[in-house]
Amino acid sequence: MRLLFNLFLSLFVLGLLPIMGCSQFSESIASDRPGQAIGSSSVGKGVFQLQSGYNFNWQHEDASSSRFTSHTTDLRLGMSDKFEVNGTLGWVSGQLETDTTQLQVGGLRQTDVGLRAQLLENDGWIPSLGIQGRILLNGPRPLLLPDELGAQLILSSSHGLNHNFSINTNWIIGWYGLSESPQASYVLNIGYGINDRWAAFVEMYGGLSTFGTLFDGGLSFLIDENFQLDFSAGKQAGETTSSWFLDGGLSWRLVKR
Repeated sequence: MRLLFNLFLSLFVLGLLPIMGCSQFSESIASDRPGQAIGSSSVGKGVFQLQSGYNFNWQHEDASSSRFTSHTTDLRLGMSDKFEVNGTLGWVSGQLETDTTQLQVGGLRQTDVGLRAQLLENDGWIPSLGIQGRILLNGPRPLLLPDELGAQLILSSSHGLNHNFSINTNWIIGWYGLSESPQASYVLNIGYGINDRWAAFVEMYGGLSTFGTLFDGGLSFLIDENFQLDFSAGKQAGETTSSWFLDGGLSWRLVKR
């Protein structure tokens, strides 16, 4: 628990420091969807933002296969131009099959609360930097939540290479059960603005503690400055395992400035 307290105290202080500064308000919604990477900026003071979507996942191994449908909703509230509170609520349902058994599972999952602070803005070759910390909540069975509390810390960077291209990175360390050793992972995301409404991305992501690489990509469409739709897909293939997913969702914000 001391780890969680120190983590969030540090983030709170980092969030208070930029209040005396000024951040440029994004005229169009800036969502963490689609993809695995999160952005480096907050939503802005007085902005409430919802990011929600469905994920359909299929996986096949030598002796088993699974099909899962999950729904995740992220809620973000800007306390200042560079500081926000946020949280995630998700559920999953699906079926796991082996040669001899068939198991139905379902329940609440991926539920957490956290803070995000923007540390730097993109200025020339200097990238935008942000830091986010979250408490990963636990719960009793039959909920599909961890048995122990966890924590996750993400350092994110965003760099506009030109008017169309951007590169975004996430460097992640997570304690998935505070009695467990931390695990490191990464995301490398390249975005391309096709026009004022359409954007595309590709990214690679995976573990660093045990190195692995996965790939996905997708599109987003801006309905108006406060509403965005998105679609993405990804695939993993190995010697004994193959999996792929489809994901679709929306992002919406309410601005009160």
